[in-house]
Amino acid sequence: DGNGFVDAARAALTPTLQGLLEYATTGSEAALDRLRKAVQGPEQIVLLLEQLAPVARGGAGEVDLVETSLRDASLAMQTAALAVAGAAARRRPDVYQSTLVQALTAPAAELRRLGFAAVAVLPAERAQAMYQAALATDPDPAARRELLAVVATSGVADTQSPAAAAVVLASRDLPSATRERARAQLRRGFAAAAATAAVAATVRLAADAKAAPEERAFALGLLRE
Repeated sequence: DGNGFVDAARAALTPTLQGLLEYATTGSEAALDRLRKAVQGPEQIVLLLEQLAPVARGGAGEVDLVETSLRDASLAMQTAALAVAGAAARRRPDVYQSTLVQALTAPAAELRRLGFAAVAVLPAERAQAMYQAALATDPDPAARRELLAVVATSGVADTQSPAAAAVVLASRDLPSATRERARAQLRRGFAAAAATAAVAATVRLAADAKAAPEERAFALGLLRE
């Protein structure tokens, strides 16, 4: 019968393919755990990550595997891990957000590059939100410059948070058009449900000695309105 044919087909698969099929169709953490225990050495871990990317779901065990792999010094391991994170994030907006933000703000330039590559394939609005979330973590100067460059070339989305808009305004080397969009977003924050966050972000901008004087004056003006 039909079920017997399916069972026979599964039995013909290698244990790894059986595990991948079970994980892809059910999201079974037990299946993924068996796959992890079966691999030995970095090369096999990289291969497992590559096999998981097309069926990545963002479950707890998968996220643990990806984040553990990202802590490895191997570029091949990091590349494969971020490929899993990016593939899952394309399908499910609620997974791997913190993982990708951490990659965008990593101290290592090569890991940041891989993070940008993973985020770049997301829908434009979601990628922009990811860049803004990374900026809002107050990353180190190198990561901040890279993120601001992406924001400057891709524009500031209307969904930008007040905190990210304030970070943009605190930078002295962005085009005026980008600054105007960030100012408009910060103004809108005062009239929105996130008014408290907008006030807090504006206070930080006004107190930021590194920000341009005109942006600090703009922030003070908003607070007086």
